[in-house]
Formats: sequence, C-alpha cells, structure tokens
Amino acid sequence: MGNNQKKLLLIIDDEEPICKAIADRLALEGFEVIKAFDGNTGLQIARDRHPSLIILDILMPKKHGIEMLRELRKDKWGEKVPVIIITNLPEGPEKRQAEDEGVREFIVKSDIKLEDLVKKVKQNLSL
Repeated sequence: MGNNQKKLLLIIDDEEPICKAIADRLALEGFEVIKAFDGNTGLQIARDRHPSLIILDILMPKKHGIEMLRELRKDKWGEKVPVIIITNLPEGPEKRQAEDEGVREFIVKSDIKLEDLVKKVKQNLSL
C-alpha cells in the first residue's frame, strides 16, 4: 500500500454510481482518488492536479471523452499520462481513436470486474 498512497488517480465518468464504486475500490488500495462527472470538469482537474493515471468514460455530457483526451494530449504533461478508457460502447471507431491518442487500455464496463480494473491500474503504473 505504501507506494499507492502517493499516486493520485482521476476517474471521469458521468455514471456516478460506477464512478463511486471504482473510486471506493481504488481508495481501499491506498490510492488518492478524485472524481469528475463530465469531460470539462475532468479536463480542468487533470490540468490542475496532474494525476498519475486517468480512468475515462467516452460518452459524457459537456465534453465527449475522446475530445477531452485530445485536448489533454496537447498539454506537455498530458502527452504521457496513462489513460484507461472504460465505456459502455463495444469496440468500434472510438477504440481506434483512443489508441491513436496513446490509450493503454480500452475496457467495456460490462466485461470487467473491479479487481481486474485494480490490476490494470497497477500494471499501468508499474506497481
């Protein structure tokens, strides 16, 4: 748990129960977790706080996840931050767009358990 306490994670998802469940599980692992419920707020928090990793939904109000990701990648800091996409969308054009922006993982929400997501977070942070 020691290393995780220094890692700040940002979860951006408009489905608040899902966002809370993920945040609570990651907090149990010792991560500091911030939540945002739309792309605009998530982008602002990311630019202000520079999280170690971002978990990002695609379909959200105010700013689509891929659009937010493209804006994030324009920042020097945002170029390299690991991003895990979680979405209800099956694989399609959004997956290719996310890969073009350097996304490390693209996960369909209905296909993953919280334990598996925790493992992917740790893998992406090399923990």
